[in-house]
Amino acid sequence: MAFLIPNNFDKSRTSPGERMLFKKFASDTKIKNWKILHSLDLSKHVNIMGEADFVVVAPKMGLLVIEVKSHKKIKFTEEGWRYGNSKESDLRGPFKQAKEAMFAIKEYLEK
Repeated sequence: MAFLIPNNFDKSRTSPGERMLFKKFASDTKIKNWKILHSLDLSKHVNIMGEADFVVVAPKMGLLVIEVKSHKKIKFTEEGWRYGNSKESDLRGPFKQAKEAMFAIKEYLEK
């Protein structure tokens, strides 16, 4: 089992996909020495505030930022990403969200 911070999640505010991944991390015996931060708030972000769904610190491997989307359907169009049945598009998308979080964390660690 990985060391999860925090060691539980708020059921009312955590998406089904994040809950599923959290439980997987919590029960996987192959990642005992990993430290995993869930729902990490980032104050120094491209936006005023941001959040990284998961930040995985795997010794001798590196650091990984995971952005979880758990909608039953995801669509990418010229207008951007659409999640579920939303009519609104997200221009950033999950990959850019993860990248922005990664650089915010990198900048913090360098300081």
